[in-house]
Amino acid sequence: MSALLEELLEVIKRHLGTFFRSYNVKTDLETAYSRISAVRLTIDNCRYVDVTLVEDATTRKRKQACHYIVDGKDVWGFNDVPHHRELSSFPYHEHLHGKPKETKIRTIDEALTFIERKANTLKMKRAERKR
Repeated sequence: MSALLEELLEVIKRHLGTFFRSYNVKTDLETAYSRISAVRLTIDNCRYVDVTLVEDATTRKRKQACHYIVDGKDVWGFNDVPHHRELSSFPYHEHLHGKPKETKIRTIDEALTFIERKANTLKMKRAERKR
């Protein structure tokens, strides 16, 4: 197991519990140019989160991404890949249903916390509608 994956798993394990039920390592790969670690966190049968860290082998610079998937659709995501220069939070940004927007989120830990809070809020709204 790479040090990059170990670091990613430390963050993920802090979020396991009542919301994120389990995780599995999707990729822990080293190429000539980079190291890539990817993990999937399972919420339930139709919801999961894919988290990815990529580290450049030469510069050690990292890129991070986190995607919340519901019923096979990418509902919300966070990353720091340097595109969307028009956003004031560049390179950090969110994608809501595919559309980029500014964000205050800077880490995978913060992105997972956001998903926990947002999904639970949506879940509570659905429960209220049923009453």
